[in-house]
Amino acid sequence: MLSAGHYRQLSSSPKAANPYIFLYLLGNETAVKAKDIFDFAEKQGLAVRYVASQGQHDDLPKEYPTIAEWLGMVNDAAYVITNSFHGTIFCLHFNTPFMVLPVNKNIERMNHRIYDLLGKYKLLHRIYDGSLQRLFESVDFDTFNKTKKQEEHEAKQNLARILTP
Repeated sequence: MLSAGHYRQLSSSPKAANPYIFLYLLGNETAVKAKDIFDFAEKQGLAVRYVASQGQHDDLPKEYPTIAEWLGMVNDAAYVITNSFHGTIFCLHFNTPFMVLPVNKNIERMNHRIYDLLGKYKLLHRIYDGSLQRLFESVDFDTFNKTKKQEEHEAKQNLARILTP
């Protein structure tokens, strides 16, 4: 995995004038509708930059960023709300405050890898539990940052050991 700095160098999203919630939803049903998030953001005085992936159909204003722009949108967001594993990963790497909306119905098994990931870094409280207001609770990224650094160091040592004759 590249460092956050490498991904930031690849990003190209122009800075937003005001703080915003980056809403990134795959086309899977969640307990919260996109419209509810727009209403919540408006009450909080925040804009919403909404990127909807496959199967997400609604009449809300959406953006269609390039990969570089998408990276910049995650990095520059005041907050991210997502149901995506990869969206969650990039929030962790950029240390962007986030909330995960678990998917519902016959694809709930897709939540397991997010639960495992967040459990490993003691961030299970970032999963939506009925209150969008919890988005504003502080996120302690220290455990993630320290563990990631240690894992990268160990991986480099293992790779060097394997490649050394």
